[in-house]
Amino acid sequence: MRYDKYVIGENIRTLRRTSNLTQKELAEKIGVKYQNLGAWERGKHIPPTKYILLLAAVLNVSIEQLMNGNSKKETFNPMQKAIIKNLIEESPSFQELHALFGLPTQTVYLEFPWKPEDLTDSESLLWDSNELALHRWEKTKWAFNAPPWILERFCREAVDIYKGDELQAITGILKSYIKEERP
Repeated sequence: MRYDKYVIGENIRTLRRTSNLTQKELAEKIGVKYQNLGAWERGKHIPPTKYILLLAAVLNVSIEQLMNGNSKKETFNPMQKAIIKNLIEESPSFQELHALFGLPTQTVYLEFPWKPEDLTDSESLLWDSNELALHRWEKTKWAFNAPPWILERFCREAVDIYKGDELQAITGILKSYIKEERP
């Protein structure tokens, strides 16, 4: 079954508000940054399974209600909540797994801009190549949450093909764009 990230996001927002919780309060209860929760609520991303379980348990709704807005009132009983909490606490954390495999320990969510329709063929190829490089860069330890306008500029202007360790150069380019734009 495919889930609509916008429906899930709206459900999370509605249930959070019904529970009289702020984004920050709910984020603290489930152990994420409030920015991540905000991205889920805006439909930018679907929460990982671990957080779907936690959200359902904290908001006292069924997973079906959280994911689909289904009004069934099947919720977790205290025993189920305790089991979910223990499973999550006993499983390796995101940071532990990433450290074990030598992966970055941060979560980067890039909001990619839409490809403009007025690009020439060569500009379109450049855009596609640079966007692909950004997708690879997004998974590296050098990645950071860059604003969409910076990503758009990179997709339009960057000319090198980035592979492997060369992906680190993208960080420098994006940071230089940000410095240029500061007053």
